[in-house]
Amino acid sequence: MHLFFSRITLIVLLMGSISGYAKQKTADLVLVHGKIATMDESKPKAQALAIKGSTILAVGSNQEIRAYIDKKTGLIDLKRLTRREALRTYTLNAAYAAFEEDIKGSLTPGKLADIVVLSRDLLTVPEDQILATKVELTILDGKVVYQRN
Repeated sequence: MHLFFSRITLIVLLMGSISGYAKQKTADLVLVHGKIATMDESKPKAQALAIKGSTILAVGSNQEIRAYIDKKTGLIDLKRLTRREALRTYTLNAAYAAFEEDIKGSLTPGKLADIVVLSRDLLTVPEDQILATKVELTILDGKVVYQRN
């Protein structure tokens, strides 16, 4: 059963600065109308983000991020996604946008062993508890790089 939410909360871990990207770049994929927790102290919350390949170009308001859209940019309106669709956007769809769907985007034999284990099932946890979800384990390149206590 698919449940639709008026707003979906997404957590975006920014692994490095996004300030070095020029505004004139066009995104491959833009997500709008989200409730995004960036983990960046200078901009902890946002509505939208722009992605080019496997890199986040910008995080900001819906209006700010629309500057990265052209006729070839994929646009996903997060207020109309189910939780499953939102997770797919950040896994399979992101890999596809980066032309890397053959090596990442799903837990499939032969693909990269890049995995995050969360403390809660994002598909079933009550919406008001999503942001309390913790990362329990992170595996990159088949190696454990983070393990919570």
